[in-house]
Amino acid sequence: MRWGLLLALVAGIAAVAPATAADTTRVKSYCSPSGDVCYGIFKNDAGIYRFRLTLAAKYFSRYRICVLPLRGPRGYRVTWRRGTKRLGPSLTFYLPAPI
Repeated sequence: MRWGLLLALVAGIAAVAPATAADTTRVKSYCSPSGDVCYGIFKNDAGIYRFRLTLAAKYFSRYRICVLPLRGPRGYRVTWRRGTKRLGPSLTFYLPAPI
């Protein structure tokens, strides 16, 4: 009985995982050469942008995200920082023009 429930749970998670991943599109991303720090800009099907950071271990518990408009229409530069130090290069993205 336990194995049947475990198998059903694993099958349910496997069926759900690709559907949620397909709802999100990576706009831009960066990973450090070691792969310990990765961050990016993601957009879901509803058009909501999210900024994400992932770490291979708990290197730090606090960080900042700075978003600055660029010259020109609807452009933004996003920088991830730990204190005053940048974690890597800034990422730039452009919002689509309103319909």
